[in-house]
Amino acid sequence: LMEEVGKLVVAVPIGSRDEIDKLVHTMMFIVDRAKRTLSLPEPFDEASLKRMQFHADELRQNGENLKVATTDAGARKSIGIFEKTLCHIHGHTERLRFRRWSPAAQKDKVAEKISWPLVFAVFVDAGVDGLLVGLAFTASVGTGWCMSIATCIEMGFLGLSFCASIRNMTTSKLKQSVFVLGPSVVLALAGILGDIIGTAMKSNPEVFVGFVSFAIVALIFLVTQELLAEARETAGDSISVNICLFVGMLVGIAVGAVLG
Repeated sequence: LMEEVGKLVVAVPIGSRDEIDKLVHTMMFIVDRAKRTLSLPEPFDEASLKRMQFHADELRQNGENLKVATTDAGARKSIGIFEKTLCHIHGHTERLRFRRWSPAAQKDKVAEKISWPLVFAVFVDAGVDGLLVGLAFTASVGTGWCMSIATCIEMGFLGLSFCASIRNMTTSKLKQSVFVLGPSVVLALAGILGDIIGTAMKSNPEVFVGFVSFAIVALIFLVTQELLAEARETAGDSISVNICLFVGMLVGIAVGAVLG
């Protein structure tokens, strides 16, 4: 291990990213092997070996898919899938079977690191969505229902992702509850505020149109500059992204026609 540390000390000033990465992963393997030696893990059982064999075959198929990738986006997607399978196999090698008389390992207290920019962005998004829904109801009940349905779908997926992120940031149940319920409360309050503002500004059409325009432009910017770009990067050249876009537009037009 110290020999590899010495090599790393020499390699760092040279600045070769590949060499540094190679040495770091070599030391990680040595550390893992030392931990297994100290913990005296039991041999793999038959079920674990079968699972690893399944994932090894899956990894081979992932490698074949990577070889036939023809675009940068497709290659990035294939590498990501390959890496997930590889990490899953590595996880199998790190699992230790329960030993009846072994002392229970003490869990280290995980340092909390709240991503405040993410929390702020989600709360602002919820506020803008609520404001738009409130203003939409003021302009037209049918439009308000369309916006409400669309917002439910959008915030549903955003909520799932946000909840998973918050769960990884803190173990405090109180903080998790506050951060998760916060956007819903902001959305409801912003909707009430939007309705109040819309009702009060009906006598001043210019200001009312200004509020509606701001909310719509903010929503369009989010969809075109963030969601569509991220979906295209994730899905690569898949035509499903374009199909879903137009299907969603068609559904929105249909719902608007039904609700009036």
